This record gives sequence, structure tokens and C-alpha cells, in this order.
Amino acid sequence: MITRSCAFSNYVHLIPQSAMDFSRELGYAQNHTILSDTGGTLFSDALLGYTDTFKSTIPDRQGWEQGAERFGLYHLTGETEHFAVYRNQYIYSAALTISESALYTSEFKGNPFEVQNSLSGLFFGKELFKIAEYMVLEEKEIDCHVQGKGIVYLYSEDLEAARITVNNKQIPVPDFFYGITGNTYPSFNNNGILSLGCYEDETLHISIAHHSWADNIQDSTVSIGILDFEGFVATTQQDASDCSYSIRNKELQLNINSQGDEYLFIPSLIQGGWQCEINGMDAALESLNDTFLLIPLQKGENRISLKFYSLGANWGILISVIAVLVFFLWILFVKFVPGNQKMERGIRILINGAGVIFKIIFFVYLLLVDIVPPLYSLLMLFHP
Repeated sequence: MITRSCAFSNYVHLIPQSAMDFSRELGYAQNHTILSDTGGTLFSDALLGYTDTFKSTIPDRQGWEQGAERFGLYHLTGETEHFAVYRNQYIYSAALTISESALYTSEFKGNPFEVQNSLSGLFFGKELFKIAEYMVLEEKEIDCHVQGKGIVYLYSEDLEAARITVNNKQIPVPDFFYGITGNTYPSFNNNGILSLGCYEDETLHISIAHHSWADNIQDSTVSIGILDFEGFVATTQQDASDCSYSIRNKELQLNINSQGDEYLFIPSLIQGGWQCEINGMDAALESLNDTFLLIPLQKGENRISLKFYSLGANWGILISVIAVLVFFLWILFVKFVPGNQKMERGIRILINGAGVIFKIIFFVYLLLVDIVPPLYSLLMLFHP
């Protein structure tokens, strides 16, 4: 709401399971029933169309802020006493396409950096991340060399209660419980990819150690990913002159020229309710890893119309209209029809029956929406 833009985050029971899984595979945080925008990388943020970044205004911070201004990743758009909003400078255009042959030969496996390399290879034919993995028991000292301009990230699926420093400076891990001064990775709200900062032609000394209060520490695997910044910037500067788009009356209209046998990528979730027309004809949508929209393109000019209709919306409107009519008919009936004992008894039976039906429907809704998903998430947390 603050930036008036859409977000990928949501309650997990409101989005497809495939979207939850792919978000975790991309390195975004998730806790119990909430899928978060925290985590990911500059590349995945640009791919998903994230336009803004929030950060604390505490001075001398490390992590994402380290070198980000020098690299020109953002510019300030708003600030309060404790937080600032920045507009991201690098977002992909609406003209990202995938060849049909590449789509059906791609696999998204491994740690989040390997998955993001698969995506960069799919879209641009090259891997953007240099990746290294390390085993950590109690402590681990890592010397990591950044050649040219690079953004360094860390991820671990099984690391516990760790504090991380780079060149003897503490990396912040903001969290709901520990606040913006938190320094424990992973944390409840920050268990995805962690940014260690932006560097250029520098060797970093990364230290990973466990907090003194941590117990039962097990072996864990830590992945370090270095995003080739200049290579990434080059992918954002591709020619998009063959594609134009506009949004009118809740309809996305695109015009794009294509060589055929390729798909147009739209960073919106694939789910029931989408309707697509190409050159006035209905078109079947495809998906990227059962998560994001892909529009099949014809050779030549493609005039695309994309609309979304919420499933069940028409039924909801109809039921609401009927309920309002019944309510007003009930008022007229009570006001103008003389009452008698049998009628009043019948009315009480109807009211009691309606109350029982409402309670049953409400209980089923509560069970399916607010009870089962959190319990399932807790079960998967302790018994994956």
C-alpha cells in the first residue's frame, strides 16, 4: 500500500502450492502461513518486477546497504525516523521471452543460486552467479574473492542460530522478534537469501559462528553466491522497442513482434481466472514451472489482451443480491402480513434453522482457512 505496487508475498493458503515451492527455491523467506518478499537477489527481484526496497535508517549498516549506493542500485523516495523507501533502478522490461525449446529442457534444481542460474540461462543464455558451498559445524572462516563488481549473498537451509560477519563487521538480520537490530540467521522472518553487500575487486573474509546460547548444533551446508553485477546490468539493457503495453479498465494490452516458437513471460501467478486473446482469438496460457504466466507468441505481430476474472465473483454477487432481496421481502412480510401463532412458530423454526446452517458454514470456513493451514505449516516445519 505504501508504494502502490503489487507484491509477490501473501498468505500461503491464498496462492498455489507451486508458487510457494518456487518462491522458496528462489530464496525468498517463508514463515508458517506467510510468504515474504524478504530474501531473493537483485536478479530475482528484477525478474519478479519489484519496484521498491525498504530498509532501516540506522547508520553504518552492513549487508545489502554495503556498496549499494555506490553501485547505483536505488534512489531514495521517502524516509521516516526509522525506515526509508528506495526505488529500485533495475527492473526487466515487459519484453522478456523464452524459446519453446529452452523452456522444455530447463530444470530448476539445487540451491537458490543454482535455480536462479537456471532462470538466467533460460532468459539470457548465461549464468549470472558464481557459486561455492561450504560445510559448517561450529565455526567457519571463508575467504571469498570478488572479481570486478559483484553482489555477495549467503543462503543455508539447515544452518541454525548463526551470526555472520564480513571483514569483521556484523551482518544485520532484521526480524519480527529481534527488530531491525537482529543478527541471528536464519530467523523467523528472515530465512531466505541474505545479502552480504556489494564489492569490487576485493577479497572478503566471511566468518560464520553460532551464538553462545545455541545447542545441539548439527553439520550444515552454506552456499555463497556472487552475482556478476555488470553481466546482470547488461541483461536489463536489452532492446524492448518491439514491445509496448498499457493497462486500461483492468485489462493488460500488449503489442509485440515475434519470430515464433517462443513465449512472453509475465511475472504473475498462473491460476484460474485468466483470459487471454491474441489478435482477437482466444489463446491458451502456459506456465513457467507451474508458477508464472507464459503467453504463446505467433510469428509476426501479436496484439495481446490479458484479463483476470476472480473465480466465484459472479456467484458471490448473485448470492449477495438474493440475500438483500430476501431481507427486504422479510421486512415487508413482517410489516404487512398479520401474524398468528402457527406463522410465528414457523418463522422461529426458519430462523433457528438458518442460524444452524450459518454456524456450520462458518465453522467449515474457519477450519479450512484459519486452522488447517497453520497446523499443516507447523507440522511441515517440524516434520518436513
